[in-house]
Amino acid sequence: MNLIIKQLSYALITGSAKRIGRNIAIFLAKEGWDIIIHYNKSTNEAQNLHKIIFGLNKECLLYQADFSKNENLDPTIQKLPIGLIVNNASIFNNDSLKNITKDNLINNLNTNFITPTLITKKILDHSTYEGQINIINILDSIIYKLPKNFSSYYFSKKSFADYTRLSAKLYAPNARINGISLGQILKNDNQSEKNFKKSFYNNPLGYSGTIDEICNTIDFILKNRSITGQIISLDGGSHLDNVNYP
Repeated sequence: MNLIIKQLSYALITGSAKRIGRNIAIFLAKEGWDIIIHYNKSTNEAQNLHKIIFGLNKECLLYQADFSKNENLDPTIQKLPIGLIVNNASIFNNDSLKNITKDNLINNLNTNFITPTLITKKILDHSTYEGQINIINILDSIIYKLPKNFSSYYFSKKSFADYTRLSAKLYAPNARINGISLGQILKNDNQSEKNFKKSFYNNPLGYSGTIDEICNTIDFILKNRSITGQIISLDGGSHLDNVNYP
């Protein structure tokens, strides 16, 4: 009897234990991807998501790392057939050039730019995936503004946007690299309801993007093989106005 051996195709979603990353992981599992859940401190949430992914009859691995301090990647993971990386992990601190600190700047740059850049390189160098790899970087509409606040965050996301375009050129045709630039999607833990609504609705269309739109955009990028080096904005047109951020 001939045995049919399944070729696994893993999607690594960083920062996927909660919020947007969690929804992306579930969406991709339903689309047929095996999942690598990256998380930092959200152990319980990651384990719960692990159960959900297994319930969808997909393979699932847990990957714990603090991206602000550690860009190491387990050799076992980096050699897996990873066909998709969604760089979603991010930290978000409110500072300005007037009170910026070295530690805050380094932590933002490490988490939001340096570590995902290095991890992406390791996977591209070692992945056993047979085919063109997709990398989708989750960005922020702040990259189109000159904000008074969130300076460390701005520098890190601006750098990651530049990386997205440059790497798309240099890694082609082995990989396609694109970005999705978000406006206010979910309320932050320390954000008031009033401030959230102001941020969500303060754009030309009068509303910001949704998680379903993020997943639909990921699907669009994956299904259109000629797209690379693009940054798609899901922000209600916020990138068109240089209003105060947020």
